[in-house]
Amino acid sequence: EGLSDTVLDSLLSVKLFPYQKEGVRFAVGKGRVLIADEMGLGKTIQAIATAEVFRVNRLVDEVLVVCPTSLKYQWKREIERFAGSDVLVIEGNAVKRKQLYQQHASYKVVSYNAMSNDVKYLGKLETDMVVMDEVQRLKNWNTQIAIAARRIDARYAVALSGTPLENKLEELFSVMELVDQYCLGPYYKFRQECIVTNETGKVLGYKNLNAVGELARERLIRRRKHDVELQ
Repeated sequence: EGLSDTVLDSLLSVKLFPYQKEGVRFAVGKGRVLIADEMGLGKTIQAIATAEVFRVNRLVDEVLVVCPTSLKYQWKREIERFAGSDVLVIEGNAVKRKQLYQQHASYKVVSYNAMSNDVKYLGKLETDMVVMDEVQRLKNWNTQIAIAARRIDARYAVALSGTPLENKLEELFSVMELVDQYCLGPYYKFRQECIVTNETGKVLGYKNLNAVGELARERLIRRRKHDVELQ
């Protein structure tokens, strides 16, 4: 409650911009969200600040960050730099990774590929909070990795996407599923009400976009560079 600027400014080693504070307040207030700001607006730092709010208030003990392989060490560096917290990168063979999951660390960072194999191997992954970076890569919701991502059991979730999902409603649906499976209703109903197809099932267009936008706004925040330039 009442996340003042003073509180937010004291969390990290850098000061957040007003729109970033708004993103953190949105994420903390909702508990499970998709931050879809344009590239370069600091989604990583908003996710870290959100995690720190939960950690400081003892709502979360461990945070699992799932990201593309190439970004694992970047996440580690940024968490250490901005939050000064301990970070464990989960890598190595399956046995080694299993041991690393069992160790305590404020943050654990794992790649999507490793996470997908681990869910298969361990059945599911449990954590207090999950941060999923570049979730637009999971846009085909029946791929192995997307299925595995939905088997991460976490009370809080922050998904990050830098590319707009306006182009394809199916992609928006699959990404929102990771955050809140009830937000856009069941898929068959969503298809029926929003996606226009011909008799062979080919997508011709979309309808009821305003209704989708209203529903998505419950869990999704997106700002463009020109919206926040003055900040």
